[in-house]
Amino acid sequence: MRHMQTYKGDSKSWNSGFNEEKQNQIRKLRVKYNNAILSSQLNDKRESVMKEGKHLYIQYASWKLVNLVIQSSQPSQEEEQTMPKQGSTREQSGNKKTVTFAKKIDNYI
Repeated sequence: MRHMQTYKGDSKSWNSGFNEEKQNQIRKLRVKYNNAILSSQLNDKRESVMKEGKHLYIQYASWKLVNLVIQSSQPSQEEEQTMPKQGSTREQSGNKKTVTFAKKIDNYI
């Protein structure tokens, strides 16, 4: 943990001198230690931490599922090339300009 000797209190601009692979290893170690500390039986706030962690996990899983459904409902690049464009196209007929917008995604969520 010698890299902590270079820490000056600002984690955003802190450069520990590690390459990217070592940065990932440090991040994994921090997650491992934080998990051990926060879920310890000696932690007085363990129940609230575990409850909040479970809530965040469920929220993330549902967000990930929604994104998966949205991505699977979008046409692939090959389909886009063969289909006429629907979103924000302008057609000019004389002096009239019409704008067509894509369907609202809120209806699918």
